[in-house]
Amino acid sequence: MKKFLTLLLLGAVLLSVVSCSKSKPKNDATTTTATQGTPEPADDTLMVNEAYEKLDLKQYVKLPSLSELKISQAELDKNYDYEVKLILENNATYKDTEEGYVAADGDQVNIHYKGYAANESDNISEDTLKNMTNMDYDDDGTLLDGDDLVLGSGSFIGAYESEEHPEKNHPGFEEQLVGMKAGETRTIIVTFPDSYGNSEELQGVEVKFDVTVNAIKQVILPELTDDMVAAYTNMQFKTIADFKAYVLDFYKGTMAYDKIMEVVEFGELPADLVDAEITAYVYKYIEQTHPNEKLTDAEIKVIYDEQYDTAKENAESTVESKLVLEYLCRELNVQLTYGEYKKLRAADFEQYAMYYYYYMGLTTEEEVEEYFGRDQMVLQYKHDKVLEILRKQIAAE
Repeated sequence: MKKFLTLLLLGAVLLSVVSCSKSKPKNDATTTTATQGTPEPADDTLMVNEAYEKLDLKQYVKLPSLSELKISQAELDKNYDYEVKLILENNATYKDTEEGYVAADGDQVNIHYKGYAANESDNISEDTLKNMTNMDYDDDGTLLDGDDLVLGSGSFIGAYESEEHPEKNHPGFEEQLVGMKAGETRTIIVTFPDSYGNSEELQGVEVKFDVTVNAIKQVILPELTDDMVAAYTNMQFKTIADFKAYVLDFYKGTMAYDKIMEVVEFGELPADLVDAEITAYVYKYIEQTHPNEKLTDAEIKVIYDEQYDTAKENAESTVESKLVLEYLCRELNVQLTYGEYKKLRAADFEQYAMYYYYYMGLTTEEEVEEYFGRDQMVLQYKHDKVLEILRKQIAAE
């Protein structure tokens, strides 16, 4: 999926620490999604999160004046350069290399790899190990083609750094392939991030990979053209200048919001809201790991206890995010009526109908709302309105 399209989904990326899932417990105090038989609000009804609406936010959130916040123009330019790099890579050509050529950063290598635990004490399941191995064979025993990987793209596990575990500070997967030749096999060790989301059993775990480089090609990047921009953005932007203006403006808002999250100070979080998010997290986990199973209260309690630490960390981040958003909405006088919400929902569906259908199997606005949850979509639209104001108020230097 192109990063450009993911930036535009629902107007922007969904709040990174706000849980958004079709599966939510019915009694979650933070959920406002309409249920069957519930009358729709009037168009002028303000969409609020009642659990946060009543709070004295200054008790929980301390922020400097927004006029004091600055963002880096150099970082804005760096983000634009990254978006351009994606377009150029999408239009790259590949040149075969001669025998003995040594792989360098930016080259494309075709690889086979097999992963296994680096330490006997780490118990990695067979399914997980299978997902870390791409050595598949067809019916006659012929090894199928390997994976293409551009070195330096950041597609595979990156470098691990930890003061607490300096013995695990391995370089990234791609870094360790630099200097290899076609036909060479090398054993490397990487450490998966502590917050690795695809598999909890790999979080912070060292893994060995036997990697064989089958072939190396040099990647030839072209010069950026208006036609490339138009094709990449599905004709939303027809010139380089228009695309650059959009990207810099977009990142100015997101970077300003990130800066706010960096400098904000929190008081003791409301315990009832944290508890509600913990419950929501655990129910979501149960529905994902035990679909269509009716668990007993005792079984649910076991899972709750096992997941509590992770759920609590997630819950605190979610509550902090919602507190900051509510604070900014009040500070900047941002409101959202149900009529505005419906228009934004319709516009998003019209623009991304094919994405919703192809990737999620969703065919109507109502299905999209059910999938994400109305409360999460309301949060996103308010977040987008906040970003619009921040783009104008916070200066780049």
